[in-house]
Amino acid sequence: MNSSENIFPTAMGGLKMLEISNMVSAPFCGKLMASLGAEIIKVEPPKTGDPSRRRGPFPGDVPHPERSGMFLYLNTGKKSVTLDLGDHQGREILWDLTGQMDVLVHDLSPSCATELGIGQDRLAEAWPNLITAAITPYGSTGPYSEYAAN
Repeated sequence: MNSSENIFPTAMGGLKMLEISNMVSAPFCGKLMASLGAEIIKVEPPKTGDPSRRRGPFPGDVPHPERSGMFLYLNTGKKSVTLDLGDHQGREILWDLTGQMDVLVHDLSPSCATELGIGQDRLAEAWPNLITAAITPYGSTGPYSEYAAN
């Protein structure tokens, strides 16, 4: 047996999930999935990363993007990739990466997801077996679907 193989099966072992998110709701979903054994790849923007990196608590009350208690709690057990989703090449990489996953979880508005090329209709056509969860404050349809909230 390879030393990297887990001899204890996990509920979500072997599941690959891509997480495009920030702050709390979708990252917490990814945290739960990671704790059950899923492989989570979190997408963060270059330079700034997830805004939760700038939220405390911090050890010794000294802010640092690699020491945010909030960020570390929500993202333990995840892998990460930095992608500029405002860039064509970044969106191409995102599309290719999405095609390798079993699950996609994001907290984007419906229009933002569509702009990035990962709108529900396109995903369903390209990968009908991909499980997608859009965690939005007011749903994915209706008059408030584009409203932002924390």
